[in-house]
Amino acid sequence: MPRRAPPGQGGWKQVVSVSLTTLSPKQREIREREELILSVAREMLLERGYYGLTMDRIADESDCPKGTMYQRFGCKEDIVLALARQSLEKRFLMMERAASFQGTTRERAVALGEAVALFARLYPGDSRIMHTATGPIREKASQERVAAVAEMEKQSFTMLRDLLRDAVLKGELVLQYQASIEEMAFGIWALVDG
Repeated sequence: MPRRAPPGQGGWKQVVSVSLTTLSPKQREIREREELILSVAREMLLERGYYGLTMDRIADESDCPKGTMYQRFGCKEDIVLALARQSLEKRFLMMERAASFQGTTRERAVALGEAVALFARLYPGDSRIMHTATGPIREKASQERVAAVAEMEKQSFTMLRDLLRDAVLKGELVLQYQASIEEMAFGIWALVDG
């Protein structure tokens, strides 16, 4: 799971947290089962939509006992949020690459916006999943899943905010109308992500 780097080590940059080689055979089996459940659910969600996605159908198509499935995912909303988190991580990696472009802050901001737009064109299914995972779905999902998605969203927003802050510090961006960097970042994010 990506997480923020400690202070002084780049803010939003990724830190590797768990190596697959450190997993026991049982842990690997659990992870593989979870990946199978998510793979089946992803296909089902994209083909049949949110209302066509049921725990029974996922269990049947993944050949996974319902009890095992419910140990990892309390409800279908947990599955949707787990899928959204995967999609957000994929988009974050594209954004991170764009933000690290060696250019002016304006060029880096354009690269960041283009990365988000390119992600939507290259991965329309992921974009649909991310947008499906908003609103009332979060009310039904577990706190843990909601927090994981919120953290990925926060990291993406923080990347944009930090880029704008850098532009202000370098004098390449002047805030007007007493707007804060956070307000500007939120406005841009709403336009780009919406």
